[in-house]
Amino acid sequence: MTEYNHICPACGSADCRALPVPHPTRSMISDGVVTGKPLKRSSCTNCGHGFHFESLSERDVREIYGDNYSIGLRDTAAEVERSLEYDRQVRGFLADLVSETHFTKIIEFGCGSGTLLNHLTTNLEAEFGIGVEPSAKVAAYASSIAGERVSIQQGFAEQFADTAQRDTLCLSVNVIEHASNPLAFLQACARTIDETGRILIVCPDGEAAGSELLFYDHISSFTSRSLATIAARARLTAIADAPLTGVLQGFRIYLFRLLATVVRSNCGDFQSLADQRIDYLRTWSKIAAAVDQTLVGQKYGVFGAGEYCDLLHAYTPAIIEGAMFLVADRPLEKQLYDKPVISTEEFLKSAPISLIAAVHERNWRVIHDRFKSASVPIIHPFEVVSQDALR
Repeated sequence: MTEYNHICPACGSADCRALPVPHPTRSMISDGVVTGKPLKRSSCTNCGHGFHFESLSERDVREIYGDNYSIGLRDTAAEVERSLEYDRQVRGFLADLVSETHFTKIIEFGCGSGTLLNHLTTNLEAEFGIGVEPSAKVAAYASSIAGERVSIQQGFAEQFADTAQRDTLCLSVNVIEHASNPLAFLQACARTIDETGRILIVCPDGEAAGSELLFYDHISSFTSRSLATIAARARLTAIADAPLTGVLQGFRIYLFRLLATVVRSNCGDFQSLADQRIDYLRTWSKIAAAVDQTLVGQKYGVFGAGEYCDLLHAYTPAIIEGAMFLVADRPLEKQLYDKPVISTEEFLKSAPISLIAAVHERNWRVIHDRFKSASVPIIHPFEVVSQDALR
């Protein structure tokens, strides 16, 4: 029997608003796989927490991260670049806190490819690092590239059993939003440290509406308030938090330590955030019709063959089906979604047709100006919906 979340799982408030469903019969998991389940979310107006209206069970989550789950392995070169940037920003964040820079042991829950754990174990001069990864395929890859001081275990954070040691850093990057029970996840993190240890969490920044709302396996969208509220129940308190920058814009980093007693978090007003989320998801539900009306009868291609292209394929499949081809600066494969993938260089040598930009909204202006200088007509799905609304 399906259970429904009528109250916020973070703060317990009943003041929650339902969010629009971007597609009536399908949604997308973060590795690009389409699932035949609609995305039904709610937004708490008290703490800003975003959550699934229909509860996901522990079994549901384990099925998502089965043997075929492969995020991070599609473009290993890009994964290395991202890991280098995470390493740089994590160490910079810790250095700004002065006393939090030395750790003897690093434990990473949801270590993915293991690239970041390798970097941090070396650059923070830890004696050893342990990575825990639920996906068998990803864990096997992480083991294959693990440094001599790094070991990898397959499993979930909640299953991890290890005695807390001094000067331990427990790390998770873009994991807690996937947890069916964020409190249990933070309690698992807390079990790995003593009063000298710290917990570092990176997750999508839920303070503003964005594409992270579109991932079915993002069970939670956290604001600083909602994450602090849950952390307090795990007897953790935030030392500091900050938005990440540059190519990691849209994510936020938090540092926690143990707390002796549970402290009740204050209420807030997150009505405007709920409004932003409603507008964002409503826009996605209108994209397919708006693009069809704008480009009726025209030949077009899609620029971008990454995450945003996956999202268009999941929530607006007709756009990808109607494209002549996909264009990428550095094609990783010759075909994607039964469409040929050509290089930008090859595309520009031919008679250019219109392009739909499959790029995140924050990158749209740069891409627009780039193709405009080459006299290539290019539109963004969000822009098309706005233009359609003005007609």
